[in-house]
Amino acid sequence: MDPSTSHRGDTDQLQAEMASDEAGCLYDTRTRPMFDYLAGQADARRLEVFPALRWCAYRIQRFMQAEADPYGLTDGAARVLMQLKHAGEEPLGALAAGMHVSPKNITLLMDQLEKDGLVLRVPDPADRRSVRARLTDEGQRLVGEFWRQFTTRSLELVEDLPQEDLERVRHVALLLVRRIEARMAPANRNDPSSVAPTKSR
Repeated sequence: MDPSTSHRGDTDQLQAEMASDEAGCLYDTRTRPMFDYLAGQADARRLEVFPALRWCAYRIQRFMQAEADPYGLTDGAARVLMQLKHAGEEPLGALAAGMHVSPKNITLLMDQLEKDGLVLRVPDPADRRSVRARLTDEGQRLVGEFWRQFTTRSLELVEDLPQEDLERVRHVALLLVRRIEARMAPANRNDPSSVAPTKSR
């Protein structure tokens, strides 16, 4: 199949899956009827944020993977390299925490990146039980090339969006992360009042 034809098909499908409401705001035409039926219209409008964010997160991951493919990387491996480019050298536990993934996930990524000659595991001088990750010279070169390309392409996606809109999306997304984490904490899991609504800015 011609890739350009496939891409046009994806674009056409995407257009069919979105529409604008009376205020000019996009919504997901697939989930709205289901949410209206299950929750009632008023609650459905508030709940629609969750499938929208999930859809966006999935597309962001696909976008990052497409950018990482020419460099022979997975999106997870690219994120490890970017974090190490910033940190210089980091314990594996801190690397996992910074990427919001499990230590097991980091171990698997490190195994592959070390095999590819892009990172090294080195002893932690501050803790003999700990191991740190460090970029090799080849890792430094590769992540430098990838980051320049990825930054350029990412900025193209948001170049015509108002800064205040981007800040609002960022704020609401992270506010939901904070509330979900608080609600899922073991001590609060069975306490519906554990997360008191707070007025967002």
